Amino acid sequence: MEDGSVMLQAENTQFKVHRGLLARVSTIFSDVFSVPQPPKGNEVVEGCPVVHLQDTAEDVQFLMGTLYGQRCHSKEPIDPWVATALLRLGRKYEIQFLFNEVVARLKADLPCTLTQHDSPGARSWKEFQVTTSNLQYLTEFAHDCGIPELRCVLPIAYYWTTNRPGVSIIKGDEDYGPYYPAYKASA
Repeated sequence: MEDGSVMLQAENTQFKVHRGLLARVSTIFSDVFSVPQPPKGNEVVEGCPVVHLQDTAEDVQFLMGTLYGQRCHSKEPIDPWVATALLRLGRKYEIQFLFNEVVARLKADLPCTLTQHDSPGARSWKEFQVTTSNLQYLTEFAHDCGIPELRCVLPIAYYWTTNRPGVSIIKGDEDYGPYYPAYKASA
């Protein structure tokens, strides 16, 4: 594998990464790298061609951390902001294994059917770091993102998001964990 053979730039941040790794995991990057580049006029930093991305630097940082083995593949709970970045970029760059893993983890914590919801042990958060604000963020993302694979988690996400005292919804309390079935089941 070529050592740091391409520079990805997102916003004002650059990431020196392996072209071979990106091409292996992403059909989009594979296609980008297979197109011959003109010999003159290409931006080069540290001897590497620069590929400008229209993504946030934070999202790309989460993606690179995951591809280089620092996140998501362990069974440690994942931060919702990392998960949504991986869903966005996994879908955009067709990194299917990563996209599928995050969808499976979401479905594990947010069951898609009433039978799954009512099964023993189903209401304990194992895949995500959960707080009220995190659950609300995941719910809003699943609602707004247009990813068909996430539609089935919405009913239980809506239920759990609104299953707390009205005053905490109005005031925007950060964590009202004891009112979630997930917390009740694990307490």
